[in-house]
Amino acid sequence: MTALRAGPPTYAPPARLSWRVNVVAGVSPDGWPVYEIGPRGGRTSGHLVFLHGGAYFRELRTWHWWFVERLVRETALTVLVPIYPLAPVGTADTIVPAVTDLLRDVLRHPGRSVFVGGDSAGAGMALAVAQELARSDARALAGLVLISPWVDVSCDDPGVAARANLDPWLQAPGRQRIPRFTFGRPPLGQSDPRRPGRPPARAGAQRNPRHPQRRRAPAGRCRGPGRW
Repeated sequence: MTALRAGPPTYAPPARLSWRVNVVAGVSPDGWPVYEIGPRGGRTSGHLVFLHGGAYFRELRTWHWWFVERLVRETALTVLVPIYPLAPVGTADTIVPAVTDLLRDVLRHPGRSVFVGGDSAGAGMALAVAQELARSDARALAGLVLISPWVDVSCDDPGVAARANLDPWLQAPGRQRIPRFTFGRPPLGQSDPRRPGRPPARAGAQRNPRHPQRRRAPAGRCRGPGRW
């Protein structure tokens, strides 16, 4: 993990991205880089705060940017992409409140449809953010955009091991260890993966805050596609 983080930052969007969408670079109140990707002409249908995947320790890739570019062109949404700190520097105790505050800033503008979403680990974190917002703010999101969300960071369901040979991307030992860098080891007094503030299959409330009839994904679907 140290070797992966030793190189130069790779998060900047490709220069060609600005050929078909507007790209504005900014900084969040917490000092993170934030990119606003919007439709040409400035007319927007709403806002989406998008958290990229990468098992909590890998930076977003070029294909993330092209996905966001296509999403903007096809939906006319303005997408905010915060470059959140990666594990082991970034933890749920800092990322979830900071992204929740970013959502509150967007929600201050009346008449906007505001979504939060992401892919894989980012989608799991986005759902934790939505839960935190639902607990602490009366303003409602328009919806969630969760792509193959990693909803059970503990990965201790027996079905995970049973299906390990079906996962071409992540091996079970890594899936079980990586989240500890982000959500901490309880004996060290850090973030507990079974406490609020982390992806929600192991949260006290296992329901989607806007669709309480939808519960956690079937056993064994540690990484996705989870359905909520």
